[in-house]
Amino acid sequence: MATNLNLTFPGYDDWVKDGTYQVDINTKKHSRQDGTEGHTGVNTKLDPNDKNMQGYYTNYKNSVTNAINAGKTALAKAIVTSHGQKWTDPSKAPVVPPVVPPVVPPTDPPPDDPPADPPTVTTADAPTVTAPAVEPVVVEAFDMAKLTDSMDLSNKLTEIINTNSPLFKAAQTKAMQNMQRRGLVNSTLAQEAVMNSVINVALPIAQAEVNQLVTNLYYNTDWTNKQKMQANEAAYNKMLTQVQGRINFTLQELTGSQNIGLQNLKGQQAVDLQTLVGQQETSLQQQRIKADLWAKYGDWVTTMATTEGADQEAWQNMLDMLTGAGGWPSPT
Repeated sequence: MATNLNLTFPGYDDWVKDGTYQVDINTKKHSRQDGTEGHTGVNTKLDPNDKNMQGYYTNYKNSVTNAINAGKTALAKAIVTSHGQKWTDPSKAPVVPPVVPPVVPPTDPPPDDPPADPPTVTTADAPTVTAPAVEPVVVEAFDMAKLTDSMDLSNKLTEIINTNSPLFKAAQTKAMQNMQRRGLVNSTLAQEAVMNSVINVALPIAQAEVNQLVTNLYYNTDWTNKQKMQANEAAYNKMLTQVQGRINFTLQELTGSQNIGLQNLKGQQAVDLQTLVGQQETSLQQQRIKADLWAKYGDWVTTMATTEGADQEAWQNMLDMLTGAGGWPSPT
């Protein structure tokens, strides 16, 4: 609704300078024509020294405002003119056509600062750890007991009964003495008797020496093989320890790689989700800004088109033009 220009009051000093005391509309007599000095008649100029002048001015404005707001235009006009002020007929007031800005859709709001690049998920290079080495096992082969020629009973017996040996000569002498006592000298029987006597003496000795040699051989071979068995067991246990360490290292390395992969995946997913949420919030904010701009633009157009004294035909033509162009633009 258009604003009544008569509600725009002059300042106090101008009102007092140009105004008069009010007269009664019907009797044309001054409302304060009571013999008070200075109040002598109709349309008497206002007295700047009147101590009630400030209140008079306030009452004047309130009376005019109340009459206009109540639709009592005639009463408001009478109050204004009876105070010596100028009354402006609202129907003849010049209508200043509103300045219609070109129908240009609001420009998109300046884009927000581009979102920061998502942090790069990196993993620090772990120090190189060498897997435990597995040394080859060196197995000590067991020895086999090998009999030598000296351990053969026949060889040992032959060695003992050598005809040139002191033993053989002593046995021969003893046998010949026994044969002489029996009267058998230089006979085959004597020779056989000598040989049997030597063998009977030499055989137990040869057997004892061979048995001792064989026993020593078996003892030494067994002791040596036991030492080699202990060495082989130690090497085998060492190999088992190294193999188990290698297996544990491989399992730990595999588990660590999987954990790092899962951690990187979770971190990347969190970054992607944060980026997506930020983009959506930015888009929604831009949509709200556009919608608010169009709403304010529409409110302004509506207000100007409905203002009293506005050129309705011009506004209708503009609205028809918008309708022909597809209607009110959508805030997209």
